[in-house]
Amino acid sequence: MIHKERGLGISILLFLFFFIGSLVWAEENSRAYRFLGKIYQKQGKYQEAIAIYQKAIEEFPEEGSKFRYLIGKTYEEAKDFPQALSAFSQLIKSYPESEEAPRAQLEIARIHGYRLGDYEKASDEYQRLIDNYPQSRQVAGALLGIGECYEYKREYKKALAKYQEIIERYPGSGVDYDAGLKVDAITKGDDYKGKPLRLYTLEYRLWKEGGYEDSIEVCQELISRYPKAYLASSVQYYIGYIYQFELEDYEQAIKEYQKVLKEYPKCHRASFAQYRIGECYKHLERHDLAEEAFKKVLEEYPATLPARWVKWRQ
Repeated sequence: MIHKERGLGISILLFLFFFIGSLVWAEENSRAYRFLGKIYQKQGKYQEAIAIYQKAIEEFPEEGSKFRYLIGKTYEEAKDFPQALSAFSQLIKSYPESEEAPRAQLEIARIHGYRLGDYEKASDEYQRLIDNYPQSRQVAGALLGIGECYEYKREYKKALAKYQEIIERYPGSGVDYDAGLKVDAITKGDDYKGKPLRLYTLEYRLWKEGGYEDSIEVCQELISRYPKAYLASSVQYYIGYIYQFELEDYEQAIKEYQKVLKEYPKCHRASFAQYRIGECYKHLERHDLAEEAFKKVLEEYPATLPARWVKWRQ
């Protein structure tokens, strides 16, 4: 906590230097507003962040769509979902041709689904994006969202159809990778009369809703009850992933990833777990161990995606 507070103090000093400099050297510098808003968000001062973004809209109306999007995301981060929905809707109404409009529509759908649990409304909003912005990059994400809504309602055949559509229509988009994981889980995770699959769906929903501890508990329940299930290795990996990326507990994340390597050494998640261990050591500034972990990826999993990631880092 001390390190975080010190880091925020340094960030504020840097902002003041940057902001004053921007006033002296250039009257119009929206980056200063964006920078300060992000600092307030990190501190949990959401109203201050929103006030900064609103001021930026007055100063830089040509960038209004960008700052309105940040306002919506700030309300969402603050868990004020009605205000977030209102902000995103206002963005779409005021800037219908902007790049942020389909992004705002995607956020509206996700709030209804992930945050409010209204999957019918979420599906309608995802479809609205597809209908109104058919050429946008967010269409693949909207299809994924519709598939997830079906999945949460345990309508797995309909979900599978949507995921397969993404793989066929949007190869290389990144979303196709997520869809592929979903297809794998549904088609191969139906052992034990589908009970692990239902737990898998529950933990994923809780994770997306921000219930990280609850998601971990469901993962642990799946592993405890069905240790030999096809999805057991995946949820063990997800435990590590949540500790790493959501809770930022890198020591615990390493322990959870190591369980993947120990209990499921031949699973398709093993190479990813080994790579993530290297990332965690890097965050902990234990660089020798990080390089050792990355080296193992190349040696033990040379033909995998994580091996390509390691090569890109070099």
